[in-house]
Amino acid sequence: MHAGKSPNRCSRRLAPCYGEGERKTALAAQGIDLQGVIDLAAHLVPMPREQIVGSGKSADQVKLRCLICCWETTQPGLTTTGVANALRISVPTASVAAKKGEQIALEEGCSLMDLLNIKT
Repeated sequence: MHAGKSPNRCSRRLAPCYGEGERKTALAAQGIDLQGVIDLAAHLVPMPREQIVGSGKSADQVKLRCLICCWETTQPGLTTTGVANALRISVPTASVAAKKGEQIALEEGCSLMDLLNIKT
């Protein structure tokens, strides 16, 4: 935990967001889709799912959207456009959010694979 920051909501070490073929296969095998990841993110804060995909720019909303973009833009068959549409944000915003999400995930040790207890 960094000095002056709130406790780590995702306490496990992060496996990198990008370039994990085994990760993609494991998530697909578990039937994890975009809606499931949005639901998982809603439980992290907690925050109503509708607030994540709706309008708003609170710190928690932005943080969750960034993590979702990071986690989901690496899924097989998902595009930044698809993630942007699901979150009701623009494609450029989703692209920037994915990069920010990777940084947030690294700083907070927030691995989607660990949160879902999926071993690769």
